[in-house]
Amino acid sequence: MENQANPSAVTIDPMYADCSVLVVDDSRTLRKILIRELNSLGFNNILEAADGLEAIEVVKTKPVDLMLLDMEMPELDGLGVLTNLKADEVHKSLPIIVISGADQFEKTIKCIEIGAEDYLPKPFDPILLRARIFSSLEKKRLRDLDRKHLEMLNQEKQLLEVEQMKTEKLMLNILPR
Repeated sequence: MENQANPSAVTIDPMYADCSVLVVDDSRTLRKILIRELNSLGFNNILEAADGLEAIEVVKTKPVDLMLLDMEMPELDGLGVLTNLKADEVHKSLPIIVISGADQFEKTIKCIEIGAEDYLPKPFDPILLRARIFSSLEKKRLRDLDRKHLEMLNQEKQLLEVEQMKTEKLMLNILPR
């Protein structure tokens, strides 16, 4: 149902209502702006990190569905965070949207090559932010469905193999060689 008081307000798809988004930026002001935008989209499970090391710690201790990652930070920059997470088998499928200034074009290209889901230029446009967030979450949802389907198929295959072995044993007991 649309919000009548604010016609531009967006009602989040219930499928995404429980998604957790990690906002990583050394600028408290930019984190607050991003969090406000996420709240306006209907996200309530929003985590923050002020630098790359803190971001990695959050990802390893809490479930995160999407990361908005600034490129320029102290301690460990966005490129370092991305390299670390994409090298980790457990976290390599985490969708990461890189947020970068126009002067960081080369690093942004490198991030996409390493595995960033998408890129958002600073200052970001709220409509573009919304489109990229929902696009990334939809891709993640579909990848998760594929992974679950593959796991189910593998379980069924194992059950069939066990049944086949039982049948072969039974046949060997019944029929002469």
